[in-house]
Amino acid sequence: MSRESTEPSTQNMETAENYSDSVMFMDISNPDMDQVAVKNNSMGNGESNTSTQSRFILEFDSIMHLGNGGFGSVFKAREKRVDTYYAVKVVQFTGKALREVKALSDLHHRNIVQYFNCWEQDSDYQDDSSVESSTSSESVSHSSPMYLYIKMELCDTRTLESWIMERNVEHQQDSERREESLNIAQQIVSGVKYIHFKKLIHRDLKPSNIMFGQNKKVKIVDFGLVTTEADDNDNLMERTNKTGTISYMAPEQIFMDARRKKFPTQFTSEFFQEDHIIKSMLHEKPGDRPEATDLKTELKNLSRILSAQKATASCPLA
Repeated sequence: MSRESTEPSTQNMETAENYSDSVMFMDISNPDMDQVAVKNNSMGNGESNTSTQSRFILEFDSIMHLGNGGFGSVFKAREKRVDTYYAVKVVQFTGKALREVKALSDLHHRNIVQYFNCWEQDSDYQDDSSVESSTSSESVSHSSPMYLYIKMELCDTRTLESWIMERNVEHQQDSERREESLNIAQQIVSGVKYIHFKKLIHRDLKPSNIMFGQNKKVKIVDFGLVTTEADDNDNLMERTNKTGTISYMAPEQIFMDARRKKFPTQFTSEFFQEDHIIKSMLHEKPGDRPEATDLKTELKNLSRILSAQKATASCPLA
C-alpha cells in the first residue's frame, strides 16, 4: 500500500473524528515512570538502579510465560493494584525496542495493540519451568545489558497465522470463511490506514503479527521495524529494502510469480473480486498501489456485494 496523503483537509478531519473514541492510558500507580525508557536513557552512568530492579515482581503476580523469540519474551501477568491482566514484553534495551515503544505510545486505535507504559531494569525476568508460573523468580546478572519492560493490552494467544492454519484443517474455502476473512482484512486495513495517518510504516505486517483482542477484534502487533514515511517519493523503494519477513515483503522484493501477478486459476475464477484487489496491491512501483483509504473503500464495497448475494440466495422463490 502506498503512503497516505497528509495535507490538511476534510479527510484529516474525518480521520480524526473516526479515531475520537481512542483513549490514552497512563500508569496512575506511578506516573513518573511513564515513558521513562523513551525520555531517559541515563541508566549507564553507574548509578544504582535498585529502585526498579524488582518492579515487575512487586507490582505483578500470576505471571505466565506466553512466548519468546528474537524480540525477547512476553508474559501474561496480573497487576495487583488494579486486579487486571496485561501482557508484559521483556526485551533488551536496544534501538529497535525504543523505536517500538515510541511508535506504540503515539498509536491509539481499536485495531492496534494498546500500549500502557514501560520501565527499565538492569535485570531480565526468567520463569522457572520446574514450578508453577506464579512462583517464578527474577534472575539478576551484573554483566547483563539493560532491559525494557513494556506493559500492553493482553490479547488472545492465537494469531492470524494460527487462524488460517485452523481453517485450512477444518474445511476448504466456503462462504463463511470468505466473510470472516473479509472482515479481518477490513480491520487490518483500518489499522494500517491509521498508522499511515500517523506518518509511520509498519514494515513487518504478516499473519503472525496480527492477533485478536479479548473482544475478538483484530490487533496489529510488533512495531520493532516501524519507520517514518519519507517526505518525498524518491526513497519509497529504499525504505523497505531487505526489511521485514521475506514471504510478506513489498512486491518489489518477493517471489517472481507474485511480481508477475500470476495466481492459481481456481483462485482467480472463484474469487475474482479479491483477485482484482490483491493484484492492484502488487504493482512493482509503490506509487501505483492503492492507498489504505482506497483499499478500505474497495473492501467495504466487496462486503456489501457479498451481503447482497447472500440475502438474495436466502430468499425463498415467489
